[in-house]
Amino acid sequence: MVKCFIFCSGCGCNFEKKYGEIGKGFIHVHHVKQVSDMGKDNKIDPIKDVRPVYPNCHAMIHKQRVPYTVNELKDLMKKSQQVTVSFTSDGSNVMHHLSL
Repeated sequence: MVKCFIFCSGCGCNFEKKYGEIGKGFIHVHHVKQVSDMGKDNKIDPIKDVRPVYPNCHAMIHKQRVPYTVNELKDLMKKSQQVTVSFTSDGSNVMHHLSL
């Protein structure tokens, strides 16, 4: 029996929650070891060798020649959610660092 992954291991997206019935059971998978580096007789363990990922997360993982790991992608997403806001308070520029 094949186990169906519902949540993205990168961002946590759930297609069924986001898109309703048409998203039920839908997910991409990322091969931990690049398919191009696998031998012809390589056997894939679905638990150790692939990660369920949202298509956008999968695209971001492959933005560089040596793909990011899922954990590296998570770190990049955390960093991107830290926002610096600049505004004037009492006539002077003030910088605030927010973590969303």
